[in-house]
Amino acid sequence: MTGAVDLSGLKQRAQQGSTAAAPGGVEVTEANFEAEVLVRSGEVPVVVVLWSPRSDACVQLVDTLAGLAAADGGTLLSATAGKLGGNGSTEPAEDPALDAARDKLDAGEFAAAAAAYQAILDTDPNHAEAKGAMRQISFLERAGIVTPDVIAAADAAPDDIDAAFAAADAQILGQDVAGAFTRLTGLVKRTAGDDRTRVRTRLIELFELFDPADPEVIAGRRNLANALY
Repeated sequence: MTGAVDLSGLKQRAQQGSTAAAPGGVEVTEANFEAEVLVRSGEVPVVVVLWSPRSDACVQLVDTLAGLAAADGGTLLSATAGKLGGNGSTEPAEDPALDAARDKLDAGEFAAAAAAYQAILDTDPNHAEAKGAMRQISFLERAGIVTPDVIAAADAAPDDIDAAFAAADAQILGQDVAGAFTRLTGLVKRTAGDDRTRVRTRLIELFELFDPADPEVIAGRRNLANALY
């Protein structure tokens, strides 16, 4: 759903420079689509506009809808109160098992946290937070044993896959995310067969540690695709 925006966000872009926007206006991306459209539409009326900045019809439609929303003054909201599926709150229901797993992860008890999150996944294999936490735990356990000289060692032997992996982990721990992605993307270009698959797999694992909408992840995925094809 990239390119889907709510009407006030589109109006703001169409006016090129205007800072006016209806309350609650947000740009909808793949990362926030579930929260801002699917979940939110159970609580209040939501209007989503799929648009092209080259279309005058889009701009006219947005002007019309935004004008109606501004003139309404919230009376739409009042008319639907109590009639939608949501309860007006975005707070998730408490989950004791999930809270316990989070506490163990926050305390640095990685083995216990992994066991707790795995128990959640055994019940719900598609649990997004548990899957993400397991990736984080795997990285933290691995990166926690790297030594300060791994980056220099990898620079001295740029085709050593294990050295590159260790250096990339160290760079991410040091907040040099782009540098870690660049290191492994370069190695993808210089390898083939099973070695290339191994490097590509590790790079994708590193991408998955972050929000997919993160600009560095987007750039990293694009660079990986260029390296492969």
